[in-house]
Amino acid sequence: MLSGFLITYLLLKEWGRFEQAAKLDRRAAIMSISMGAFQIVGMNYKLCGYKSPEEFFEAMQKNEGKQLKAFCNFIKNRGLVDELRRKDFLNFSLIYNGPSARLHYYPERLEAAYKRLKLRQK
Repeated sequence: MLSGFLITYLLLKEWGRFEQAAKLDRRAAIMSISMGAFQIVGMNYKLCGYKSPEEFFEAMQKNEGKQLKAFCNFIKNRGLVDELRRKDFLNFSLIYNGPSARLHYYPERLEAAYKRLKLRQK
């Protein structure tokens, strides 16, 4: 696991990159970054229920509730609800994260998280 200091350093470094890109073209910078707890790329703002990348960007900075709502809209509008209902973590991950999902073990990590949460319900 990464230390809190390292995470803070990495986030500040990424924010600096965003600010540099935003000086050149703010909209393009917003459209190209991943935001919020669910790391949704700005170019997906419409799928998340927003009218503009800027509106999406502002909402993702407000609170976790807006991030969760954007995620729910995204999975609904991408047609991923059925994958979650079937617990098809592989296809969900491949559509949500792209081909790199397997490199980062996302299907396995999602399944493990699901099983942990399921155990808590008992």
